[in-house]
Amino acid sequence: ELENTLRNTQVEGLHVHLSKEEVRLGTGGGIARARHYIEEGAELLVINGDVVSSMDLAALLHAHRSNGAWMTLAVTLRPDLSDTIHKVVFDDSGAVLEVDGVHAATSDLIETHRGIYTGTVVLSPEALQQLPEGREACLKEEGFWPALRQGRNLRVWRTQSFWEDIGTPQSYLAAQFRALNTPELIPPGYTRIGPHQYVHPLAQIGEDVSLDGPCLIGPGAKVDAGAHVDGPIVMGRNSRIATCDRVGGVVLWEGACVRVGVPRNSICLEDNVLTLGPT
Repeated sequence: ELENTLRNTQVEGLHVHLSKEEVRLGTGGGIARARHYIEEGAELLVINGDVVSSMDLAALLHAHRSNGAWMTLAVTLRPDLSDTIHKVVFDDSGAVLEVDGVHAATSDLIETHRGIYTGTVVLSPEALQQLPEGREACLKEEGFWPALRQGRNLRVWRTQSFWEDIGTPQSYLAAQFRALNTPELIPPGYTRIGPHQYVHPLAQIGEDVSLDGPCLIGPGAKVDAGAHVDGPIVMGRNSRIATCDRVGGVVLWEGACVRVGVPRNSICLEDNVLTLGPT
């Protein structure tokens, strides 16, 4: 299904090539295999698939080129998240001093800043060529760390844009709810009907619906008459709330239907409900 979605995605100027791995190649080996799709002498922008972000990628590429960097790591500083995941150490100029405890060869190790690696990095053509092909490899272990030890010019680019890791169901749910409070992440075409409340013109909201808190109600979604919606809530395309029970703290996937009350912090699939602990 993912493959079909990617192949059917039509964005002007975007051409999708799929690299299917018969044997797991890891974060480094998979990127190395992509060399065949990259124009000779071009940089490669790598973005983890399990993140949501509004960062300015054009600004990241400009900073990378301006610094003549071997690699440029996009990092964010998040005081709300644990210090233990702020694993990229860098100085005031943006030079990387340490990644995951591995130190730069030329660093005096005077710590000035710590950031979270966002899973977004720009590789120079030379850095891309150094990654081993044809076997499993780790981008950090066989990319970042050797470059640091060799004294390569690794830089950071700091972003304050929205960024969330969605690698677990809990973090996915939390990111959905946080995005409701981030206007730049709301898709175009939605109408704002209240504070952090967005409804698509093709959605249907019945009479006497109680709509409280942040919400996004997608195209074709339907909220039946008399329903109590207690945000945060995200309703995907053609989803439906068909109960008068109070429903909130829920993400409904495309085609999902809620006919009875569901616990908060749940993800409603078309034929199942995944209920999580506190996010």
